[in-house]
Parts: sequence; structure tokens; C-alpha cells
Amino acid sequence: MLRPLALVLTSAIVGATLAGPAATAHADAEECVSYAMSEADAGILLADLACAAVTFLDCYRVFRAEYGPQLWAMTACELR
Repeated sequence: MLRPLALVLTSAIVGATLAGPAATAHADAEECVSYAMSEADAGILLADLACAAVTFLDCYRVFRAEYGPQLWAMTACELR
């Protein structure tokens, strides 16, 4: 569990650094977090990390690393 989380954190940091400030404007991350927590009982820290990701794919990768491929994760990431 620590290895996938470390990989996700590293990817998120590198992605945020490379994306620059223009890509950091997010839609509503609160809706994404609420959906993930209500639909899948995702932990708040993991949901917040995923929903604050720069891109849809980064968001989905965080959820996929912890819960495997899930339709609710795609829906949550679309809400950001």
C-alpha cells in the first residue's frame, strides 16, 4: 500500500510542477470529495488528494491506485 501511495504522491508533485500555474485552476473539488466519500466510503485524505489533482487522469490514478478501476472514481473526477 505504501508503494502505490508513494508513486501517486510523486506523480502528483511532478505533474503539478510541470503543469505550471495556468493548469492549477480547478473546478469544484468539494463535489468530487463528497461524491467519493458518499459513493465509495473513500477516506477524506485520499479523496482530497485525488480531487485536487491537476488533471482528470491524475485524479483517477490516485483513486485507482487505492481502490482499483471503479466507475465512481471516474464520476468523482469529472465533478472537479
